[in-house]
Amino acid sequence: MITAPQNQTALESKESEMMVLGCMFSNSKNLEIAADQLDENDFFSNEHKLIFSALKRLHLKGKS
Repeated sequence: MITAPQNQTALESKESEMMVLGCMFSNSKNLEIAADQLDENDFFSNEHKLIFSALKRLHLKGKS
């Protein structure tokens, strides 16, 4: 999980979240990187949390 320094908080950006999810859809390597380094709490939008969680579950299911 990528975290901000303790004295800073991550900024909410719907467009940035959409870009991360779009990159995950673009190829399996991007999906693997994001699934391994992020979790749903890295997203502010509830819709994006749900999409990320579904993609991560599919990725993990494909690894087994």
